[in-house]
Amino acid sequence: MPLPVSAPLARSESVVFSELDDQVVMLDSRAGRYYELDAIGARIWMLLKDRLTLAQLRDALTAEYDVDDETCLGDLVNFLEELVGLGLVAVDSEEAADQ
Repeated sequence: MPLPVSAPLARSESVVFSELDDQVVMLDSRAGRYYELDAIGARIWMLLKDRLTLAQLRDALTAEYDVDDETCLGDLVNFLEELVGLGLVAVDSEEAADQ
């Protein structure tokens, strides 16, 4: 199922994380697995604290990095679909349906 553009995304409550330099190290306490994000992945992770939509994330990243909207959105979707698949990020489809 593709990620809806208007649905807010949130970090899973089962994930404990720590920032180290420009990276993030995460522990999914439910699954007992560790993950590490590079600088851009870490930036996306930090932006997710505000429960942003795909469009809002894309806008924030294109303002910070030298990337066009289409490339950014494609890479962002691929990255977030992986995080959703791992249970690290959740999609609030109910809130998107209310809008």
